[in-house]
Amino acid sequence: MKFSKLISIILILAAILLVTFQYSSSKIRTPLGPQKEQWRYSLAWIDTIDKAMPVVTRYIRRQHGSHDEKVVKGIDEFVRDRFVHGISHTSWRENWALSALGGAPPYGLSVPIGVDSILRHRHAMCSQQSIVFMELLHRFGMHYAAVRFAWPNAEPAGRGHFAVTAKVDGQWRYYDSDLEAANAPLIRDILNGRSASDTYPGNPWWVPKMQYAAKHGGIVVDSFDTHPGPRGLLLQKITLIFRELTPAIILLIAFLNWPGIMSKMGNKFSKTNRKYEDITTLRELSNEVH
Repeated sequence: MKFSKLISIILILAAILLVTFQYSSSKIRTPLGPQKEQWRYSLAWIDTIDKAMPVVTRYIRRQHGSHDEKVVKGIDEFVRDRFVHGISHTSWRENWALSALGGAPPYGLSVPIGVDSILRHRHAMCSQQSIVFMELLHRFGMHYAAVRFAWPNAEPAGRGHFAVTAKVDGQWRYYDSDLEAANAPLIRDILNGRSASDTYPGNPWWVPKMQYAAKHGGIVVDSFDTHPGPRGLLLQKITLIFRELTPAIILLIAFLNWPGIMSKMGNKFSKTNRKYEDITTLRELSNEVH
């Protein structure tokens, strides 16, 4: 009895500690060292897509051109300002269930691909920035798709790239907020490799990779008007639900393990069962009389 009570107390304390750990906030820190890219620390407070919307609207209003041009330019500028290039991982505090699963290098399963999960971090790699870009395009009623690049490389992390194409005034144009493309060429000029040098004048090492991908069929446009990683997103949602429910599950186990609880529940069930049997017997007798 004493041992069961001790176990229940330990479980209750564990649930309290887990809740405290899960919901204690952690601030975004300023990256150390000089940044060679467009980035604004003042936007670090934007950690959900809903918080981003009014800010992006202001970005859009100060752009020039047609409605479509202003929308996509504003989104592109916002994403550049919001993130520093680099991979981010889901912390144990954010989703310990997902972090526990780990995954194969270089990225693994703990790389956030949900929009709000990505926005909790200051760093985002190409695919993560593109996911935020695509969600904002969706929110503003624009058509979009993912642009995936693939080429051989000794390092798994360097075997490709991820960007966005958006339909602007009837034409599909290419956008890359991660590597901060110098312009927005037509997607067909990316697919055939013609605009690589003009799009990335500040990254000459990037041009031959893009041209190689174009020449060898290593550029794919997919995920039209949809999230580019539905299965990974589903996994992250499931683990997040499990994270939320775990403290309640622990408390339930502690309650059921508490001395006398199960016996009381058993007695109550027995009384209910006997009552049901008595009612059934009376009904049978009544039917026999009639």
